[in-house]
Amino acid sequence: MTAQQLFQVADLGSRALSVAVAIALTLLPYPRQLFVRGAIAILVTWAISVFYAGLVYNPLGLAAASAQGIHAPWMRYDNNTIAAQLLAGWVFPAISVLGVCFVRHVICRFRRVKLKSET
Repeated sequence: MTAQQLFQVADLGSRALSVAVAIALTLLPYPRQLFVRGAIAILVTWAISVFYAGLVYNPLGLAAASAQGIHAPWMRYDNNTIAAQLLAGWVFPAISVLGVCFVRHVICRFRRVKLKSET
């Protein structure tokens, strides 16, 4: 794989990792309160996304930019991407947690309606 393809995989992986970890942590049985599980899922996933940006995304971005011959690639892939993750890295996990909550709400409502209609 070329450096550009690896960078594209890393970019896709950052979003997929954010969504998958947030959903997995929200679906855990403990703690019992859904609000607490969702908050923990958002915080943990946010921290993982910050580390991912620093340890995977930035080095692959530098390699891809260098392979393309971009002048001074470190100016784009230094602390700017980490700062962006610090500020907005909670958005994908929050959307994922809200999606899980919405699906759970729909399933519970459907079960209640189905149980009432059977009696």
